[in-house]
Amino acid sequence: MLTDKDIQVLRFVSEHGGITINQAYKLFWKDAAYGKDLARKRLKHLADTGALKYTELAQSTSNERVYYSTKPYSTHALYLLDFYSNMVFYGAEVLDFRKEVAFSKMRSDCLIKYNYKGGTYISFVEIVITNKVNYGNYESLKESGQLQEEHGVFPGIVIISNVPQRYQGRKLNVKYLEYRQKDFVRLILP
Repeated sequence: MLTDKDIQVLRFVSEHGGITINQAYKLFWKDAAYGKDLARKRLKHLADTGALKYTELAQSTSNERVYYSTKPYSTHALYLLDFYSNMVFYGAEVLDFRKEVAFSKMRSDCLIKYNYKGGTYISFVEIVITNKVNYGNYESLKESGQLQEEHGVFPGIVIISNVPQRYQGRKLNVKYLEYRQKDFVRLILP
């Protein structure tokens, strides 16, 4: 038998490609006593019934199982959805979460808009595993004014990498997180 939470998990997997036990806990069972255990049991149940499959990503920092419906997602996507689940877990209301957004000469892994403690914020998120961030493209986009017209401000930039290429300029607001996203609240949430 599927519970309401099971259906929410299946919708999330359908939309985002997969979910880990930790992400499921943060998104759906954060307020439950033994929430992580519930997430583990429900994902196992969904796998046992054939609604989901699972694999382990060898390159990830946690070696967690990734549950998916059609094909497993990448380590890159894992870190992005860790960021999303941390937002929800720490009390942000995600208003918009667009993956692989493109503007003129640049593409970003994500554009996220969220409410937190009475304010509305917007950020680009870059997961850096092999490539380097082209900060010049972000500077050009800021100079164009395109996003300032749409959102009132230019988004901040969050770089998730264990060896980030530090931004040397002064035009952009850049924050850095390592893959495990420790200190998420201190570093990311205002």
